[in-house]
Amino acid sequence: MNKTFIHIINFFVKNNKLHSFLFFLFISTILWLLSQFSENYIYTYQLPVIYTDNKALVLPDFYQKDTLKIKISTTGYGLLALKLKKPEFKYVLNKMKNKNFWQPEDDRSQIRSLLGNEVKILEIYPKKIKLLKGINSKTVPVKVLIKINFSPSFRGRKTPDIQPDKVNIYGSPELLKNIDTIKTKKYTLDNIHSDINKSLDLDIPENLIVNPKQIHFHLDVGQVISEQKTLHISPLPKNFNKEILFFPTEVRLKYRFFRADYPKIKNVIFKAGINLNRMKSGDSLIKIELLNSPKEIFDIQLIPEYAKILIKK
Repeated sequence: MNKTFIHIINFFVKNNKLHSFLFFLFISTILWLLSQFSENYIYTYQLPVIYTDNKALVLPDFYQKDTLKIKISTTGYGLLALKLKKPEFKYVLNKMKNKNFWQPEDDRSQIRSLLGNEVKILEIYPKKIKLLKGINSKTVPVKVLIKINFSPSFRGRKTPDIQPDKVNIYGSPELLKNIDTIKTKKYTLDNIHSDINKSLDLDIPENLIVNPKQIHFHLDVGQVISEQKTLHISPLPKNFNKEILFFPTEVRLKYRFFRADYPKIKNVIFKAGINLNRMKSGDSLIKIELLNSPKEIFDIQLIPEYAKILIKK
């Protein structure tokens, strides 16, 4: 780097007429440009108008597309800054609820702040803009298209949590009336053995905008444990006026639970028996039920499901 700089200096300082001429031409050009940028100019700047709803959501062009022509006075530096910054004026389309037009002159201070304090606004055109289209929107539910392939012995513990489960859609009335749900893009998740936390993109139809464009999908995942026990069928209360014998006298209980819930059920003593309220006169078979069923267990099976009953006289 230092060698390159030294070569440049040597190029200009050597006693050479061409080098001296180029050097002074370069300096003169720089000074001329600086003087031109310092001058004031009258210029008509075209400022695009971006329409939004009251939640700052940018609406598509089919709602409204306008450009303000602003006559300004500023320096060359100010014009250069505008060209580089490319500002856009955002207008909340439904803030004028009782009017179908707006006057850009009413927003002069906001426009001036957007263009820059060194810019002086002389005139704004057009003086009045008609709001041809209102905001057409509705809220629809989200349908998640996700296929989950769990690892062996794993499954979801609860119903998936979707946030948000409804979204706002914006579009033409003809388009909105035919849409009653918004789907996500299709996803496939393989070998899942832990909780799922994933952002899903929505599949947005053409000429429609959706807020938000993503939803968050959460699913608690746990390992499933299978268990079985042999239970004696509990006898009827002593105050029951008939003695009933069961055949068989034992049933096999099969159930499943999540490994994380084991501390909640490890001390539970399971009991099988019958529901007297469901017993009818003349019944020879009665359904065996699990008399205490913790909410943490599922896929409950009692084998056999029914037992023969004998009433001892």
